Amino acid sequence: MSSSFSSLNEAAGGGGKTERVASLLQYAKTNHETNPTESLTALLEAMRLSAPNPQRGEEAANAAMARVRATVGDDIADHVLDVDSRRQRAVEVVRQLLSDESTILFEQGREDILRQTMEDGSSIVCSKCGGVVPSGRWQQHQRFWCDAIETEEENHDMAMAE
Repeated sequence: MSSSFSSLNEAAGGGGKTERVASLLQYAKTNHETNPTESLTALLEAMRLSAPNPQRGEEAANAAMARVRATVGDDIADHVLDVDSRRQRAVEVVRQLLSDESTILFEQGREDILRQTMEDGSSIVCSKCGGVVPSGRWQQHQRFWCDAIETEEENHDMAMAE
């Protein structure tokens, strides 16, 4: 993950709702030329947060994406949605892990380590198994260590046996 992704996570992270929206908007304004996809993702999150309720926020974000799709086409819009979806999944997994009292980090009072690895971009969340993986080991994780690989292989073996 890039350092701009971690900046986006920081912008979406701490503070009250108003401060987070302001940070997301500032991020989008400052980075729209160098990181247009992440800037648009920040704007979508700002729309979700600034709406009076989650449903209206999602409707506003969907309307904005429809406009993006009409303006620049399906490929770019799908790419933006993919980035936005991955960021949302990562944030949700981190939130769950931070509140999971059964983790070693929680037991030792070191939840900040997990938060820092996501903010600095040194780790990412696997979309298949939900594991937090160091960025430098992402490809190896996908090929060899992902828990989802075993499930896929077991399903394949069972299908072959039938």
